[in-house]
Amino acid sequence: MALKFYSGYRCLPATQQRTILTIGNFDGVHRGHREIIEKVQANAQTHQLSSLVYTFQPHPLKVLVPKRAPALLNTHIQKREILDAMGIDILVEEPFNRDFASLSPEQFVNDVLVERMRAHTIFVGYDFTFGRGGKAGVQKLQELASRVGVEVHEVPPLSFEGIVASSSKVREFVAEGNMEKAQLLLGRPFFLHGQVVQGFQRGRELGFPTANLSTSQEMMPAHGVYACWVDTSQGMFPAVTNVGIRPTFHDNSALSVESHLLDFEGDLYDSILRVHFVGRVRSEQSFSSAQALRKQIELDIGKARAMLADPSGAPPEPQGGTLLSSSLERSWKEGPAPIDDEAESSSPSHLPLATS
Repeated sequence: MALKFYSGYRCLPATQQRTILTIGNFDGVHRGHREIIEKVQANAQTHQLSSLVYTFQPHPLKVLVPKRAPALLNTHIQKREILDAMGIDILVEEPFNRDFASLSPEQFVNDVLVERMRAHTIFVGYDFTFGRGGKAGVQKLQELASRVGVEVHEVPPLSFEGIVASSSKVREFVAEGNMEKAQLLLGRPFFLHGQVVQGFQRGRELGFPTANLSTSQEMMPAHGVYACWVDTSQGMFPAVTNVGIRPTFHDNSALSVESHLLDFEGDLYDSILRVHFVGRVRSEQSFSSAQALRKQIELDIGKARAMLADPSGAPPEPQGGTLLSSSLERSWKEGPAPIDDEAESSSPSHLPLATS
């Protein structure tokens, strides 16, 4: 069944049947998030009801305290795609603003979760907060929901190698360039997604042509050279990717993401790529000459091949397909189309499915 997507709780139809739902930002959709969502799905199947994920766009901190807002692991389009691949039935993405943030806990539970989302059972993480100022937590949610016969289940934290799975911890590992630990918590490699654009041709001049990725993702790995898998329309290829500012050539100070695909021949300009980061080969550094850099790249390729040949560096499982569908690619490039709330209230928008 195709995922039903609604831009805000007011867009849900008046005929909405009861749901098993969860609420959160779900940035990165890491293994802790997946644990919650899988419980929602299992419960929905038991009761023969629809599973629903309720999330927010933009991230609440970007509205309430912009200086404290984190760099996000995924765009909201990518989050939709990942959630769709998990097989949820309904995704409600709330346009977050100060008016919505001013709702009291009682209004949020009664007007949003019960009246419009028709909640039967709710699953939330141990650190869930809601209501004006985010001052209400799981206990308050349980108290208010119990008054109207809705069950609330708190899902405890999930740990791996002693590390609690959280979006903030994943961001910390990505910022350090520790892609192995990021993958441990995500359950898949961290990826960047975007379009190949014209670069300075430095790689081609050195004998190692690169795909220069333009991406609007916020969270970037630490500067350095990485072993990666790159999804293209022609398949998945091993690659060496440099994230940094090209200090050897002093081209400019702008951050670039450049991937040299191994065992690949062809033109990738204007293509949509997804670069999956497996491990860090080395930090970015400046070289005395182009020849010295060329020798280092050869060493980097050897190290990257070894990392990718290891079982821990195996190609990732597709998250809803190798690449986004063309219609979702347009959303990626142009941003989501304006949504007519009145029309949406009676006719859901179906998320374009990724190709398999």
